[in-house]
Amino acid sequence: MTSPLLRMLVGLGFGFAGAFATITGIEWLDDDRLSTDVPTVVGTPDFDGYCEVRGFRLIELGPSVDRWRCGGRLAGFWTVTPVDPQDVCREQFATTARELDREGSNRWSCLASP
Repeated sequence: MTSPLLRMLVGLGFGFAGAFATITGIEWLDDDRLSTDVPTVVGTPDFDGYCEVRGFRLIELGPSVDRWRCGGRLAGFWTVTPVDPQDVCREQFATTARELDREGSNRWSCLASP
């Protein structure tokens, strides 16, 4: 018959190995690389075109889109409205927008949901 201490060490070894295998398996199954729910880029929002359709011009008051406006005359008055990338993508591609970088209009993408 084996000693109780040896049986305890073997049992602990199997227990730790089982816990490690379980945690590793869960981490592997939860890996984002296994996900097929990756949005597809369908295009780049045309901020100039968005403003032109409204009879305005794109006015860049700063480097990021939160400082951009559509501006021009409307009924004899100067009018300025904010540019919302979500609205631009929704109108041009029927999708949502994602910011890739805050440095310019070519850094936004319109994405289709998976």
